[in-house]
Amino acid sequence: MYTYINDWLQGLGLSFTWANVLTRLFTFLITIIVCFIAYYLCKAIITKVIHKIIANTKTWWDDVLIEKKVFSRTAHLVPAIILYASIPIVFSGYEKGAQVAQSFVFSYVIIIVMLIIDSLLNVISKIYHSFDVSKEIPITGFIQVFKILLYAVAVLLILSVILHKSPTLLLSGLGAMTAILMLIFKDAILGLIGGIQLISNKMLSRGDWLEMPKDMTFLIRQLQPTEHGLPLQIYVFCKDKVWANYEAIQADIFDHILAIIPDFDLKVFQQPSGNDFNKAFIQD
Repeated sequence: MYTYINDWLQGLGLSFTWANVLTRLFTFLITIIVCFIAYYLCKAIITKVIHKIIANTKTWWDDVLIEKKVFSRTAHLVPAIILYASIPIVFSGYEKGAQVAQSFVFSYVIIIVMLIIDSLLNVISKIYHSFDVSKEIPITGFIQVFKILLYAVAVLLILSVILHKSPTLLLSGLGAMTAILMLIFKDAILGLIGGIQLISNKMLSRGDWLEMPKDMTFLIRQLQPTEHGLPLQIYVFCKDKVWANYEAIQADIFDHILAIIPDFDLKVFQQPSGNDFNKAFIQD
């Protein structure tokens, strides 16, 4: 097709250079249009055929496939494959440009496959939690480990495709970086391993009581909302009577509260007193 269009444009009187440029643009435009048509056709098939079939089944687990977007993410693979196969035609005569373009498109395919597997893991997690055994042996920690490994493999493959290097070669060069990452995320890794040990050894199940260190008891009450926000009362009972330790525990509690509040999109409000206004006026 590329040669036919190029010869036709040259037959119209265009120079070889302009005919070549217009042929590439025209081929690229046709490829993009075909990709869009393929995507919307796949989306229509998923919406009108697969969803309808799943809606008529008596089982509920196949509904989870729709909820977790397994099919909708799969639809992105078709245009990506078409675009990847069309690159040698669009970049005919420019092997370097074709390699670069195919590297980026293949990286996109890797990301789509990663998201599909991620959705399947979410499906497995939700179906498993519908069984009573999930209360005794939760698999959330294992799913998180699989996802971390999945993302790591996807990043490694993308770097391998873009840099045109073997994944094993890149993996061997990450030894020193892995040691640094393990040092930085030591607490997170230990927490994750500890969670897996709790699950695998059935040391903890839903409904168990947990005892906090330092013999503390927490009591938190939520009061009626006011024009200033949502008041909270926090009572902490501690057996440690040493004043220095008591102040340290109190400081740790408030440090934790002030650090965790932004994660819930909340802010701390403190009613200003007359002394605060006096200081503000003196500073001005």
